[in-house]
Amino acid sequence: MAATVTLTKEEADKKIENITKQFKKLEKSKTDARGFLDKVLEKEQDEKILKKIKELRTPDVIKGDPAQEYFLDYDAFGEGLEPAYYWLLDELKENISFSYKVKKSYDYFAASEGSYWYGDVGVRRSALEKRATELLGTISVVIKSVINLIWDLKEFEQRFEHYDNFKSSDKSKKEAGEFALKSIWLTDVDTKKGRAAINVLTNDLNFITLRDAFMSAKNLGEVEKLEINDRVKRILKPRVQEFLKWIDLSDRELRQRFKIEKTYLKSQVNALELYTRWVKPYLIATNKLLPEEAPEEPEELVTAFDVARVVIEIFGTKEQKLNISGRIPVPIELPEDEKIFKCIEIKFVYRAIPGSVERGHFVHRGRVKIYFRAYILNKKQIDEFQKAQEEEIMKFVSGMTKESLDALYDDLKHFDAVGGEEKKEEQQKEKKKTPAFEFVKSAKELIEPITKAAENIKQILPKRKGFDVYALERIKKAASGSVKKDLFALYDLYKKAHKMLSW
Repeated sequence: MAATVTLTKEEADKKIENITKQFKKLEKSKTDARGFLDKVLEKEQDEKILKKIKELRTPDVIKGDPAQEYFLDYDAFGEGLEPAYYWLLDELKENISFSYKVKKSYDYFAASEGSYWYGDVGVRRSALEKRATELLGTISVVIKSVINLIWDLKEFEQRFEHYDNFKSSDKSKKEAGEFALKSIWLTDVDTKKGRAAINVLTNDLNFITLRDAFMSAKNLGEVEKLEINDRVKRILKPRVQEFLKWIDLSDRELRQRFKIEKTYLKSQVNALELYTRWVKPYLIATNKLLPEEAPEEPEELVTAFDVARVVIEIFGTKEQKLNISGRIPVPIELPEDEKIFKCIEIKFVYRAIPGSVERGHFVHRGRVKIYFRAYILNKKQIDEFQKAQEEEIMKFVSGMTKESLDALYDDLKHFDAVGGEEKKEEQQKEKKKTPAFEFVKSAKELIEPITKAAENIKQILPKRKGFDVYALERIKKAASGSVKKDLFALYDLYKKAHKMLSW
């Protein structure tokens, strides 16, 4: 990884402009565009540039160009559109010849505004929106409560600093704490006496020396030593005694209240996370019931017609394995991120006429286009692709609470309202100190000489130069041939099962 370099705004903007121009030139070939962005990622570490690269690396760019693709387009008025989807889904997952791990990567619709289906979906969406709005209102109240609690706890900590200074053995700190506490006592406690308060007596009734005497007297003994008249002393003695008693009582009371509010803050954060989990399904479901903002081929959606457009994509993955040929075949091992996967994507595009069979249930009949595509991706690219898909779905949800909690994270961590992962790590460290771990450690020491001997034997054996690169290319080639066969087999099986012309 390159060393982190902070660029000026002008330098970053110029680099982003150059990267965007180069990307646009290569965009026709998704694989070339992906390779270009990979190279930029290796060199650049500026946050602004990385953010732009993340925007350019859309799911289509991450996948690259398909190794093979097929296309079907036919009318399915006789059987409906659901069987086409579930036939291919089940075949790709459950047929022993394929056995791909399948996820749905895209699922959106658009409908003409005059259709009955659009109205029915709108009623359902309204109910979900109402419930989501109620939960979001509750979340907003809880967030405000968390902010207020953090502010209170910070004020408590500032006050505790005065108490700690007052108890300090350092003379200067002790005086600073005493003066601060006396000022607080005069403002918050003594002022409740009204006309008898020290500040009022000093300012309005000509007890000019009273306030200064109170600030300088540390105990009742010092009051007697002060060179002030007896009238002032009679007022000052009970106030000094009251102040000293107040210090002990208020210190205990505030520390107890601090613990209570700290516990309450943690419960509020837990409640916030709970409400967030509750609201997410409603927000996701509401988003899924929203029509596409810019549907493909919008001219097909005529307002007066009862017509809908549905787009669904499924993405199947299967690891490609290969053995090293020899007397005893040995599987080729690659790093986790470099493992090669065969990928099959099937995209369904329906132009349907939703027909109501029973109340709340529709059967979609119409034209279906099916795109069969094969890709070769490594584990890192698949993870990135799936993460990009999830981010597209969740980006409108995460801003509701995640950003608020992230902004408050340092304060929440300071008050132990978050940080469960660190506690878990500490617990794991404690477990490692148990006798069971000591036994494993001693067993490891016993087999260490054998392990070293095996490593020495490996060093003696001849090495093949570039073995990893060669092995990787072999696996890629095998995966390319295999996924093309799988894709054609799936395409051909579908055509034969639906009595279409096949070869």
